[in-house]
Amino acid sequence: MELEGLIASHDGVKFYNASGTGARIAGAVELEFGECLEGLDLREKSCMEDWGEFEACAKEPLEKFFLLMGENIEICEFFIEQSLAFRKNLREVLRIGLNRNLLEKTHQNIEKFNAILAENQFLNDGKLNHAFVRRGELWARVLKQKSKTEERYLFKFIAYYARWLEIFANALDEKKSIIKNSLNCYF
Repeated sequence: MELEGLIASHDGVKFYNASGTGARIAGAVELEFGECLEGLDLREKSCMEDWGEFEACAKEPLEKFFLLMGENIEICEFFIEQSLAFRKNLREVLRIGLNRNLLEKTHQNIEKFNAILAENQFLNDGKLNHAFVRRGELWARVLKQKSKTEERYLFKFIAYYARWLEIFANALDEKKSIIKNSLNCYF
């Protein structure tokens, strides 16, 4: 997704995808690696002669790319921290028990947290779908249990959500590791 964003933000620049069996990249021209090399006339000029020109052209987009990746790592860290802190608070609510007023307020806070998650583009880029599917599976379990009272339902709902926050934090940590490992390839 980051490459596609980079390509989309540079009209007039031709990008080539010569990975062969790799993923398709929107906006990039797909060529076999050999075709890509044939299109380069390396005999007339040295690659090193044009390096300064390339470096000047590539510097700004690469800086933006690395800045974006740094921001993505910070977003992961922020939501990991928030998820684990919220989980700790939910466990405290569960420890207190079936206090209807507290359970209702906690349910409202969960809905607010869900809204924040839904609005964040980075969290909804498709890479965390498995975590969001897991949230739905856990919620379905709560609904199938058909609690006899509203307090029991809310209690079970909060318990499942506390469990899901740990799953979500782990998924975010994995995403953060993938970004960091990708950046390590450049340095």
